[in-house]
Amino acid sequence: MIKRKKVFKDIFLTLITEGIVFLSFLFLYKLAVISLGPAGFGEYLLVKRISPWILSVMMLGLRVALPRYVAMSNRDQHAYYVKVSFILISITTAIFLLIMFLGQNIVIKTLFGDLKYAHLLYPLVFTILALCFHGWIYSYYRGLMNMEKANMLQLLNMSLI
Repeated sequence: MIKRKKVFKDIFLTLITEGIVFLSFLFLYKLAVISLGPAGFGEYLLVKRISPWILSVMMLGLRVALPRYVAMSNRDQHAYYVKVSFILISITTAIFLLIMFLGQNIVIKTLFGDLKYAHLLYPLVFTILALCFHGWIYSYYRGLMNMEKANMLQLLNMSLI
């Protein structure tokens, strides 16, 4: 049974973390507008908006399933769930990379509408892979109810990505 004090502490830390992440987004958006200009900022936002859509397909619901099964299992089974989820994510990542690079022109035209945005493919791929890896590890810590590590990971990664 989780103690009430720990739950409130976890909620408070999560709230603070999300607030800092939100403020970092505002700072990064302002920085992007200044350094990239209006057109470059639009491209940056386009990559940021497309990423979650593709990420949800790549994660196969593991952002919900992994914490659930880790939380329900005993410590001996944690490694099994981490390994299985890593294999699933590795398979979807390999498929994703094949589609993105072998069908590069089709992907660019589908996502961005014109081949003149081909330079956005690499930032998009990097962003999605980073978010996928982050989501996998974050989900594991959530399942362990180790919100200190989960929030620290959220703070570091989401403020940078």
